[in-house]
Amino acid sequence: MRSTATNYGSAMARIGAIIAPAIAGLQIIHPSVPYITFSALSFVSGLLMMLLPETLKAKMFEGMEEANEFTVSNPGP
Repeated sequence: MRSTATNYGSAMARIGAIIAPAIAGLQIIHPSVPYITFSALSFVSGLLMMLLPETLKAKMFEGMEEANEFTVSNPGP
């Protein structure tokens, strides 16, 4: 699970690196558009982080069997 999250984060970083010059190029519309865009994306990602569950002192799964049982018993939102 940790490697999946790491790979997902790496993929999003690459996509961000590809899109960043295009967003910076939006300054031809108005000089503040890139700043507003980056600020809005950061704010939205911060709000989405609030949806992650708290894991402090949480029991870690010993194997995939326990993780699958947890998923079946707690289907999520």
